[in-house]
Amino acid sequence: MADGKKVLFVSEKLAALQVVKRRLDQCGLGDACLELHGYQADKKSVLSELERTMYAASPAAAQSSESKLAALVDARKALNRYVAELHARRFATHLSAFDVYGLLGELRGAPIVQYVPSGVSDTDQTELDRRRACLNLLLTHAPIIDDLAHHPWRGLRSRPPSPAFQSELRKHLTDLQALAGQFERALSEACAQTGLSLDEDLSHTAEVRAFFARYKATILGLPAGEYYRRFTGPYASGARLLRPGYWRDSRAIAAHRREGKADYRTVVKDLATLQSIQARLFPAGAIAPEDDKLAPLVAQLGELGVQAEAELGYFASLFDDGVFTGQDLEQHFCRAGAWCAERLTAMTAADDYLLYAHDREGAIEAGLGDFMEAAIAARVRVACWPAAYLRGFYEMWFEAALLQAPNLAYFKREAHEQIIARFRELDREQFRLAARAVAERAASVRPRPNVLAQYASTAEISVLLREFKKQRRIKPLRRLFREAPNVVQALKPVFMMSPLSVSQFIEPINIPTGPLPSSPSARPRRRRSGASSSAACRNGLTCSPFSTRSAMSASTSRTSS
Repeated sequence: MADGKKVLFVSEKLAALQVVKRRLDQCGLGDACLELHGYQADKKSVLSELERTMYAASPAAAQSSESKLAALVDARKALNRYVAELHARRFATHLSAFDVYGLLGELRGAPIVQYVPSGVSDTDQTELDRRRACLNLLLTHAPIIDDLAHHPWRGLRSRPPSPAFQSELRKHLTDLQALAGQFERALSEACAQTGLSLDEDLSHTAEVRAFFARYKATILGLPAGEYYRRFTGPYASGARLLRPGYWRDSRAIAAHRREGKADYRTVVKDLATLQSIQARLFPAGAIAPEDDKLAPLVAQLGELGVQAEAELGYFASLFDDGVFTGQDLEQHFCRAGAWCAERLTAMTAADDYLLYAHDREGAIEAGLGDFMEAAIAARVRVACWPAAYLRGFYEMWFEAALLQAPNLAYFKREAHEQIIARFRELDREQFRLAARAVAERAASVRPRPNVLAQYASTAEISVLLREFKKQRRIKPLRRLFREAPNVVQALKPVFMMSPLSVSQFIEPINIPTGPLPSSPSARPRRRRSGASSSAACRNGLTCSPFSTRSAMSASTSRTSS
């Protein structure tokens, strides 16, 4: 109807015709329909309906819908733009924001680990699956990782576990344990025989050993503080050579040296060391021990200290930097025995830790090093690592996606629902405006009684006007439709009929649509009057003198019915 075409709606069931007619009435297009169902159609009621339609007032002009149509297009574009950005496949993972948001919903119970995953946009699904597999492999080491701070072999560098390494490790632990016991006994004996407060710091022991290798034990009775102040004060300049006190103090210090002479700088350094030794080892008011007792004890402690430092160096090479407690053992070497005993009882745990270290290196190569450090620092249980990593990864993925999609970044539910409601309202309004426009167009081509020139050639309107005035001897509808087809279709462009009423009221005419055949035998034969109009259309004939463009519509409607 909007295109100015005529419609023949055919249905065997009256209910179907009534449903369509009722819906067209709701749209304001009911006046364009003529209901003719069954052969009992009343001629008078049909003429009354045609007369009412002819004299009916034209509908009010439809309001301009350009502004509303533009608003509808803008709302549709906004909604489609949001949907397109929401479902666009992004980055190397080829996931959409909708997919990732759903995955984040499934991971909302995972713990939060403060770390920044790198290369989120370049990480494809294969690499992500590889990282997930590494995390799942670390789950088998959960007892080690969950109590990593107290594990006896924490920090042991990765290497293949083997029986040879077990034997080597056990030997060095046994040797270090024995050295710790010997050092503790020698230290106790030295303190008891000399009266000195010797400590277990290996660095201090080495310093004491080196000092007493140059000086006798009698030097402990020298007031090192006073000598140090004079040598760093009045004797600091070259004029010290002219001072008798300098030479006197130098001879007093040299009397305690085991051999040789020392220059000025060496003497100042030795006085500082002596001052430190006296403060740590020599209590105030104590008597200096005999040199023949102190020297061998200090030498023995020094030898044990050298061997202990060699063993500690071996263990330092086995552990990561900053993890091995060798510095603590050097300062408190007597604790080395307990340290070794703890690890000797946990030798089997060393192999388990080496397997964990190997899998940890694989995870670090896969790019999970920062995550593991942050998870261990946050004390997140290993069982939660896969979910925690995926949550952090997808959150950063979503953050990167928001930078590319402003409509997602600034999405607000209330505003979006307002756009949807506005679009729904405008869409319904367009249906109403379109129906009014179609009704207005149908009314504009509707013939009027005073417009005779339009139909002067056939005087169809005169025929219809005469039939309106008759009270009896009204023409049959079949004849009326044949004599005034254009006027009737102008008043009622939509015919709603049953197959029986089509054959009853529409008379097919044997007029070909193409060029006339040259021979009588090639001309189409006249069909019987009761034949279906759709069949006539299929044979290349017009369906009726007034419905040449509705044949296809009739055929389609009858087929669907």
